[in-house]
Amino acid sequence: MTTARDIVEDAAAEIGELATDTPLSSADAERILRRLNRMLDSWSNERLMVYELFDETFSTSAGVASYSSSLLASGRPVKVDGVTVRVSNVDYPQTIVSAADYDAIGNKTAGGIPDRVYPQMGYPNATFYFFPVPSGVYTVTVSAYRRLQNGLTLSTTIALPPGYEEAIVSNLAMLIAPMFGTKVSEETALSARESKARIKRVNMQHSEMTIDLPTQRGGQYLDMGVIL
Repeated sequence: MTTARDIVEDAAAEIGELATDTPLSSADAERILRRLNRMLDSWSNERLMVYELFDETFSTSAGVASYSSSLLASGRPVKVDGVTVRVSNVDYPQTIVSAADYDAIGNKTAGGIPDRVYPQMGYPNATFYFFPVPSGVYTVTVSAYRRLQNGLTLSTTIALPPGYEEAIVSNLAMLIAPMFGTKVSEETALSARESKARIKRVNMQHSEMTIDLPTQRGGQYLDMGVIL
């Protein structure tokens, strides 16, 4: 697990302010931490959200198909990455299905050990629909993303998705270099740009706009949905 201190020290090392014979002072660590928190806060305004991965559990009840995300200690996740159901110390990975796939199930009351789940991402709570309906008390583990809040302390433990740590460290190094009167290397500057751009591409929300246009066939006008 990575801590905020690890990120602070790695960023300091990128600009030559940390070595085995020159440890980072507590005062400098706190200064860099404040800059880290401000950077994460500003990234939210760029629509570049920073997420962390977490695993949390809840228990099923026999004959109950749906469960609210309020059962998770952190509440509603941003995105569900995976779900498993543990029965007698055996984990059964769940296939995450869409609303259409779940709606296509004819008999949603059939019981057994679940093999699929539909996470309905409502607000303020998401709802997990399992099929088959759990026939006993099982332990569900949800692996999910939640938004990383600023306000980190040096001891805060963070589990970041792939690519995030590199982007945070290299961009933080860019920001703190003037504080110490140093410059970053070309490699660090390139990493800061490219790693941040990759995260933006991954997190970009593509929207679809539908326009109803008339088209004529056999003297009659029909509506066509056109995706732009």
